[in-house]
Amino acid sequence: MSTHTKVQSLIISKLSQLLELDPESIAPSESVFALGLDSSGALSLIGHLEDTLDITLDPAMMWDFPHIADLAEQVSRGGQP
Repeated sequence: MSTHTKVQSLIISKLSQLLELDPESIAPSESVFALGLDSSGALSLIGHLEDTLDITLDPAMMWDFPHIADLAEQVSRGGQP
């Protein structure tokens, strides 16, 4: 499993918890905000990724890369564009 795929799975898992959705119903092409994530949830997701992956991320990346696949790609690069 690639780093991108692992990060994408982490994002989907956390989103399913935050939004009380079935993880199977969340597509990587979806926007986290279209799913219903608010700014508080976005910060929670970034914090979870930082803690789990032991990296520092810019919270603004949630707005720069709102689609799950794009966000996973950026996070898998350590948050660097």
